[in-house]
Amino acid sequence: DAVGKVQAGGRIVFAAGDYDEGMLVSKPISLVGRCSSMVTISGVREGPLGPTVLEVKGDVEVSISDLRVSGHGIGILAHAASQLSVSRAILTDTQAGGILAFESGTSVTVNEVWVSGTQLDAQGSYGYGIEAGAGANVSVMRSRISENHSSGVGAFESGTSVTVNEVWVSGT
Repeated sequence: DAVGKVQAGGRIVFAAGDYDEGMLVSKPISLVGRCSSMVTISGVREGPLGPTVLEVKGDVEVSISDLRVSGHGIGILAHAASQLSVSRAILTDTQAGGILAFESGTSVTVNEVWVSGTQLDAQGSYGYGIEAGAGANVSVMRSRISENHSSGVGAFESGTSVTVNEVWVSGT
């Protein structure tokens, strides 16, 4: 488990391939793929909202770039005051949500990301492209959000904010 071995402030660089394991990131690190068309993280682990491919938790700064996230769970879940940056990534064919952010103090910046094909969860609910709630802040720039089941970009509950700039939302 590379996440467990890397030091705080370190970087995990993924070679081309499919990594069939869910990940919990609870320390400040960077996850960098060779290219989002060549590196896929597709496994799931049980997260606080159900099956999750990649969970970012706690008061940490994490960056994710140049990889694909796909699997039978939430693509990327950020919560518990985490600060997350996602760039040049593809999230496709996840369940419940492509990128979900919740809880006050949680901040997610999405830049040059494609979120598509998010399906309903096992109970037949959700299917969001990018969703923020419970006081989280999300900023989406220069991205494409398409063919998601329920919504492209959304926010719920007071204190939550979503900013969208140069984003194409279609087929949702």
